[in-house]
Amino acid sequence: MRCLFFKSTSDQLLLCVFSGLLWVVTNCNKMELSMTNTAESKTIKENNPLLISSPSPPLNVEKVDVVTQNESSITLQWNKVDGISTYRLEIGEGGHINVNDISGEPVVFVVSGLTAGRRYSFTLFTVLNGLYSSGYSFTAVTGR
Repeated sequence: MRCLFFKSTSDQLLLCVFSGLLWVVTNCNKMELSMTNTAESKTIKENNPLLISSPSPPLNVEKVDVVTQNESSITLQWNKVDGISTYRLEIGEGGHINVNDISGEPVVFVVSGLTAGRRYSFTLFTVLNGLYSSGYSFTAVTGR
């Protein structure tokens, strides 16, 4: 039987790091990484607690309709996405409005304080658990 003697603490540390890497490589090779169906994906997650899946962002609204418009406001309407009641409406280059705790379907929202005869660019984001959809962009013009 061969005995190992270490010259320094750094040699011991190096051996520990090497042993840890060897364990990871050996155990990772035992995992099946096929993700072809849900059952296999679930098995991988259950067998490897270090594999963390990140949540997906919510879907965009399908469309936004301009219901009415006058010199200073535009009324918008859209259907909720999966019952989600929190949205963020970006207006132009920097302003935004958080649209929260909406009850009812479809959502009807009035954007007020606008300038007459101006074209506005909007992007509507669905918000769920701090995640934003990619955004639905559209334009609308106030009346003169």
